[in-house]
Amino acid sequence: MVIADREGAERGTYIGFLVDYEILECGICTEDAAYRLRYTQDETLNLQEHRFKVQSIIESEHPNHSDRIQVA
Repeated sequence: MVIADREGAERGTYIGFLVDYEILECGICTEDAAYRLRYTQDETLNLQEHRFKVQSIIESEHPNHSDRIQVA
């Protein structure tokens, strides 16, 4: 499972999830929409693909960004 949480939004508790070091931002409004991926161990090999997918979703939502994006 892969979840992207918006920085500053209320987060759930994700037991057993890893946190991605890379912060994904909207290319249009970088100060308002920054996300960090949380993912399970079995998604590690596909992390780059998930980053790309989340980045596309973030920019397609502009300017109405959601607090949480679930991609897998």
